[in-house]
Amino acid sequence: MFKADTSIVTLVERYVAERDVSSTYAGHLRRAAIHLERWAGQTVMPSDLSECFLCEFLAELQQGNRTNRTVNNYRQCVLTIWTYAADLGLCHQPVYRRVRRCKAIAPVVTAFSPADVAGLAVVSRRFKWPVIPGPTFDALIRLGWDSGYRLSDCLGLRPGDIADGYVNIVVGKTGRPLTRRLRPSTLAVIEATNPENRTLIFPWALRREQFYIYFKRICRAAGLSGGFRYLRRGGATACECQQRGSAAEFLGHVDGGAVARASYIDARLLPAAPMPPELG
Repeated sequence: MFKADTSIVTLVERYVAERDVSSTYAGHLRRAAIHLERWAGQTVMPSDLSECFLCEFLAELQQGNRTNRTVNNYRQCVLTIWTYAADLGLCHQPVYRRVRRCKAIAPVVTAFSPADVAGLAVVSRRFKWPVIPGPTFDALIRLGWDSGYRLSDCLGLRPGDIADGYVNIVVGKTGRPLTRRLRPSTLAVIEATNPENRTLIFPWALRREQFYIYFKRICRAAGLSGGFRYLRRGGATACECQQRGSAAEFLGHVDGGAVARASYIDARLLPAAPMPPELG
């Protein structure tokens, strides 16, 4: 039985426990609730929610240099929590059309080129993975390049997920299986880290933010600016250069390539499109 003084942070935990949601989406809901309370400066109850209250929160996010896509994600998460609270009789139902929605602006996609990744892999051998000896960063980079897996999926990889030259996982974001072939050179570098002696191939005991710091140091040492997601973008762009439409399959998308073109493919690296004849 829910009480009227149940906070939205508590409601999120109840919602996640009751619904079949991915860990990624659960994290989005938790962050939205925590950031809303942080902005409000107090514990937010369902009765505190209103369209005006939420619009002010979203406006503050947008002024804080958040992308329009991020602001819209916060909007959807808070509205989901609010609707859940209303279904329990703790407040009134939200009127979605009264809550501002930011116009989505297509991002300019930047990706690593094959030459960038090759240089990054070489430079990464100068950096030591915490606890594990061997070229672990090199192995992770090669795995990310060959497979197109997101960082969370790579870090959760187990030795048993690789067999007969293939790696097979259930994608954390979508819950769908995704199998990828790995090059012999990638398999050799992974094997050099002795993965059979541990539960995870790439165990990261520190906070995820610490990984981002480590990886940015490697990128800077290689003369690059970017993060691990640039590997996924670069792999998708390289596939698209070889065969138009193949990026979506590489990424594991099922939308026909719309998301790949909008968020992953670096148009600067694609072959030049044909032009009409020059005017005389």
